[in-house]
Amino acid sequence: MTFIAAYKHEEQVLLISDFRVTFSMLASDNRYLDTVMKFKQFDDKKLGIFFAGDVKFWQETILLLEALNDVTFNNVLAFNGPLRETLNDHAMSYTGNNSGAIAFILDEERGLSIVFRIHICAGSGVKIEEIPPNTAIIMGSGSLIPNIHSRINICIEEFFAKFRGIQLCEIGNPVREEILKAIDESGSSTYRKLGISPLMAISVINGSHFHMVGEEFSGVFSSLNNFYEYSYSFYRNPEGRICINLQRDIEYIVHDDLFTVECINEIIDPAGRLSRFDFSEIHQDSDYCYLLFQWVSEYGLYRSLERIQFETEYRFNEHSERISDINEVAQKELHFYPNCVEIHFVIDEILLSQFEENVCRENLFNHEWLNTYLPNYYSTFYLMQ
Repeated sequence: MTFIAAYKHEEQVLLISDFRVTFSMLASDNRYLDTVMKFKQFDDKKLGIFFAGDVKFWQETILLLEALNDVTFNNVLAFNGPLRETLNDHAMSYTGNNSGAIAFILDEERGLSIVFRIHICAGSGVKIEEIPPNTAIIMGSGSLIPNIHSRINICIEEFFAKFRGIQLCEIGNPVREEILKAIDESGSSTYRKLGISPLMAISVINGSHFHMVGEEFSGVFSSLNNFYEYSYSFYRNPEGRICINLQRDIEYIVHDDLFTVECINEIIDPAGRLSRFDFSEIHQDSDYCYLLFQWVSEYGLYRSLERIQFETEYRFNEHSERISDINEVAQKELHFYPNCVEIHFVIDEILLSQFEENVCRENLFNHEWLNTYLPNYYSTFYLMQ
């Protein structure tokens, strides 16, 4: 499980990571602990690793790596180097799950860094490779999110094109928001299915300097049925412990050591992302649904229709291209059309092919045609009947 993303541009690297550890329970649902810093920076501060995958594997591996004192900038990627040999020997004998990581090593004298990814195949070995520039690299279950690599790439490329000279470290928050938006659009259950927390930290490497960004954040979520404000902060307290604070009231101490992690359920969701609507959870007996939306204004009647397909074993919500149009309606008739309403529905299997053949802009306002497929059409979208 886990989400770790890295993007390298010139001498800078942007890293975004989540806080969730998932405990698979044999007799019950999984447990999720959203207060784990899945990152280890070793004593000399030169080598750092963001972990993904099997917690037990990394607990054992950390002990092995702490005993190493001969990993250097020059041998960190070497096939016969101490890092690869240590990881490979342990991976060969490990019988658990596959794992991965994004790691770095710093050379302060030369002002350089190497950022690399680690693939652990339990029982087979390890592959270590430097990350390429100007493309998103994702480790953990987050790599399964639909179109996530291209969305990160496009987001960063658009900022570079729009704001000449902007630094990678300046766009961490919009990139994180694009990641969360991609997960939200896939369905709120994606966080649970992939074991990803809705809270993510931003880290930056600039030359030979690494830092994790402390921040205070506030926002607003609004939908047809909900509106609420939220805030959280991420900081180091006077005792030196990393903390997450919600609504300036509830403080959580972050586990910065995998050995202190307990098998408990502690979910942190400041923006309420986990409780938002998920079409795949409502229509569990179908592999799709349609969404019809209506909005009334002084300019007329706006409607849109889109198909949402539930893809892969995770039933990600894949949205089709939306069909939309505006229709002029006489002022005296506007009250027949309720404002800001939407309905999600599945077509009777016998009528499905007929419906799909005739979906078009013109039929968005064809009352008789819509009522054929939506039993509640006249009580939801058009109240004249």
